[in-house]
Amino acid sequence: MRGALPDVEEFAGGWWSIPVPMPGGHIPYNLCYAVRDDAGGVHLIDPGWPTTGHLDVLAAGLAHMGAGLSDVRTVTATHLHTDHLGGAGDLRAATSARIVLHREEDRAVREMAGRRPAHAASDAIDRWGVPADRRAELEAHAEERVERPTADVLVDDGDLLPIPGRSVRVVHTPGHTTGHICLRDEDAGVLFTGDLLLPTIHPGVGLGAHGDANPLADYLSSLQRIARFDNEAAPGHEYRFRGVFARTITTAEHHLRRTREVQRVLQRDRAHTVWEVASELTWSAGWANLQGFFLMSALAQTAMHIEFVQTDAGRTAGG
Repeated sequence: MRGALPDVEEFAGGWWSIPVPMPGGHIPYNLCYAVRDDAGGVHLIDPGWPTTGHLDVLAAGLAHMGAGLSDVRTVTATHLHTDHLGGAGDLRAATSARIVLHREEDRAVREMAGRRPAHAASDAIDRWGVPADRRAELEAHAEERVERPTADVLVDDGDLLPIPGRSVRVVHTPGHTTGHICLRDEDAGVLFTGDLLLPTIHPGVGLGAHGDANPLADYLSSLQRIARFDNEAAPGHEYRFRGVFARTITTAEHHLRRTREVQRVLQRDRAHTVWEVASELTWSAGWANLQGFFLMSALAQTAMHIEFVQTDAGRTAGG
């Protein structure tokens, strides 16, 4: 994952993988995917973070397939996070390409545009019982840095992407976010998994608007849904891999281990805040070392697991 970006490369009968740098360092790049349609137009999946020079990176990648930015017709994002959807706005402005999102994800983008993230974060920090001396670092990571573009084309589960000559079908896979989608090229035998399933990283859950749904329950159901597509997987980060079924099992078990750990803490005979529960869990970096974004994520994940273990499905999973 560290060091130089991987090469731009062709795979699965005409698809191309274009690594796009990400700021921050903890994940150095996302993978944008490109394919031509029957008329010569180009279609992208997850164009990446809109850093300075972002369009130049994409243009250089497209040159490997004999194309340019002016050939781009659609840009599909598997979900609303900046490293997947963020660069779509610049692309649309530069090329007039249409942005494609799942209906629920577009709704979430529009809802998020109408509120201050710091206000919602402050409310959550209150509920979680965060000590006063740790509030400031969490609130500092709540402000949005990039405006997310809304969709021109809305898709639902089972729809085909508007790519002439290609049968790329939408599979609604909520959990990571409400409107997260995977995309299956039925002829090429490749499954684009976004951030639902990665080869070594365990994606976070509940990182987008979810309303009354429990994101962990949604996520586990989504893993079960894609397990039958045991094709080559083209994820949003790291590298392509095979063995989708096996990876869904290990990924689900990772989250269920955390569910069982949370349940054991909650069974102790005393009141618990989210902060208190999180402080008693096992974190790969160590609880004392979690700061800023990573601490905020740990608390959000803990709150979600607490909610999950109070459901029938969660009690069964934790038993």
